Amino acid sequence: MPFSSCSIHPLLKSSGENAEEIRENLLDQMKQYRPHGTIFEICGKNKSQEYQIMKQKRSFHKEKIQSHHQLLKQKQEEIESFGTVTEAKCTLPSSDSTDIDSTFSEVVMPKKRKMEDLYKKNKRQKVKDENYIPYAPSDQHTEEGYAVNNFQKDASKAQLDLVGDSEEGMRLNRHLKMWDRKKKKMVAVPDARIGKIKTESGAWIPATYKSNRYAEWKEKTKIDQEEAEDNDEEEAQSKPAVVRSKAHTHWARHNEKMKQKHRKSELKSKDEILKARSIAEKKQQRQKKGKNKGKRKGVKKY
Repeated sequence: MPFSSCSIHPLLKSSGENAEEIRENLLDQMKQYRPHGTIFEICGKNKSQEYQIMKQKRSFHKEKIQSHHQLLKQKQEEIESFGTVTEAKCTLPSSDSTDIDSTFSEVVMPKKRKMEDLYKKNKRQKVKDENYIPYAPSDQHTEEGYAVNNFQKDASKAQLDLVGDSEEGMRLNRHLKMWDRKKKKMVAVPDARIGKIKTESGAWIPATYKSNRYAEWKEKTKIDQEEAEDNDEEEAQSKPAVVRSKAHTHWARHNEKMKQKHRKSELKSKDEILKARSIAEKKQQRQKKGKNKGKRKGVKKY
């Protein structure tokens, strides 16, 4: 059918008061239109195989199709009945100006704050202890405000860098370069962590804050050596003792007692200390005598 020769539908062509509504109704009816047969039944022949198959399928699903249409109708009726009920319930009397004035006569407003309340010091902000040492100086904000900021540093802080976890990604980050306007060439990007140290909290601060007071104090007090000795003692105690066979015979017990007697104790008695001092004095006297003899031999007589 040549559509170029077809004329416009009279409903679409009409221009009256209800012309727009008529057009919308026509379009809705066209959307809701469902043909009774499929393309195989309408365009095909009665004796064709497609027509016979569709006829059998339609007879088989006829009851299900009818029940489905009935359910749709029931739902539509329920929706329409619910709409009429809600409209009947929602019919409320219209309010007058007197009703509005009576309800909104008292307006609850928030309480105005005084200027003194804004500058009151909060109790929680006060430092409880006199010996409290803050982690940042008191004039930190003023120093940051007066400092000369670099746009490149601020931009690097603001941007999000996705660092590669692989070796190739780490290698690329090391060899990153940027354009230097003064030198007019590509320069390697300096690492932001150079000249900084990492605190216990994980923050990076300038290395000038490091004073090494704690390390010096540890060296003076020898705390590291004491901790190492304590750890060695704990390890020795934790190790299982070597299983040794006890002496069961008379001579074996006697030999063990003799070995314990011959062992030198680390703590010396008074007699041992005096004896060691007397031996040391005798050695010094002998050395002095030997020196004096050598001097006499070297003296010439005239």
